[in-house]
Amino acid sequence: MRIENLEVAVSSVVSLMMTDSMIKKMLEDTNIFHTQYVDIFLERYSDYVFNFDDEIFKKCITLMLIPDYRWETIFTDLRRGFCEQIASGSHCDDIILSFIESLSIQCFLNDYVYNYEDDEIEWLNYLKDNITGNEKYYAPVIACYEPIHNLVKPYKQDVFTRVQITDPLSVLDIQKTLERIGTIDDPISKLVRDQYLENPYPKWRYTDFMPEEYRIGKPSRVLIAGCGTGQQVISASQYKDAEITAIDLSDASVAYAKQKADEYGMNVRFIVMDLLNVELLQQQFDIIECGGVLHHMADPERGLSALCKVLAPGGQMKLGLYNRDARTAVTKVRNSINNVNIRDFRTKVFHGHYPELEELTYMLDFYGYSTCRDYCFHECEHQFTLPQIHVMLNNNNLDLCEFVGMESSHMYQFIAQSRRKH
Repeated sequence: MRIENLEVAVSSVVSLMMTDSMIKKMLEDTNIFHTQYVDIFLERYSDYVFNFDDEIFKKCITLMLIPDYRWETIFTDLRRGFCEQIASGSHCDDIILSFIESLSIQCFLNDYVYNYEDDEIEWLNYLKDNITGNEKYYAPVIACYEPIHNLVKPYKQDVFTRVQITDPLSVLDIQKTLERIGTIDDPISKLVRDQYLENPYPKWRYTDFMPEEYRIGKPSRVLIAGCGTGQQVISASQYKDAEITAIDLSDASVAYAKQKADEYGMNVRFIVMDLLNVELLQQQFDIIECGGVLHHMADPERGLSALCKVLAPGGQMKLGLYNRDARTAVTKVRNSINNVNIRDFRTKVFHGHYPELEELTYMLDFYGYSTCRDYCFHECEHQFTLPQIHVMLNNNNLDLCEFVGMESSHMYQFIAQSRRKH
């Protein structure tokens, strides 16, 4: 072997060792959102080859949503094969069974978004009808297609059982005891609530959490307006000595969020309520976070005005709004599609039926059922231009402090326009 070839070989081995080390360390960290590191997984398995007993591979798919069409195709084909095999009476060894359990958690994270054939439904129904006494083999396969917490009781103690059975049952119990304030009367609010009751958004296992010793700032009262399943709530751990309140329309989402906050040991007041009724809290807040919420209301400015009434003097508000230019292609197709079947829609996008939507296949949100529904087929959506945001802020006597995710030249131009009234 020539010296330069040896150097390349050694360099590749060192690189691989570093990557494995990074992955193992990352997988053991429960204070991060693992999907943000999915590129490490995609690079390590770029040849789309793996072994069923590869512990790193299995751990990754139980923690990360894998946004890759080829992997989706592989997982869909494997799921079909496992379902047919088990339904036909054949059992599998413990290595394969462990992999099926891991695959089922990937399916849990993506809300069972993978498409399926009619014969799979027949096999699945057989497994469900005959699950008693066959939980060991049948439950993991069924859990690759749909939730199983109402079908089978916990029959062992491990990650599979906790994710697929124990935690969902806990969320249902929490849902019964949630604090509720006011009523949800607005027609659009009702539609949005129903969407998130059907598909709490998004599913996740761990997310970015700030241990107490690293928190910054002074004591503050924080409102998460539209908390969803709680990722924003957990990230609010960055605020030192904060009194956190989280509200949302969907009790299914709020219960999921509370279960996660309890996991992290966070003391949060969770309330099921309409943002429009936020004054009923009879409290003012130093920090209000409202990301991805106002643009799903019948009247976004009415929602913003409601939040302003509970913003303490000198307080800060963090908003997330849809950019009209970024939504052009999605809007065009939404307006041309009726009676949407999300699984069929995704298949058509993957197969090039909507070439203008090819960019969706590179987006994380496209690889989950609830996330795809939220991004592409929400019950209500408004989009904004910078001038519209400028007017809305002025109408509510708000000053822009910072823009996130915008080129500097545009940001400074907007800030200058926002402050001309002064």
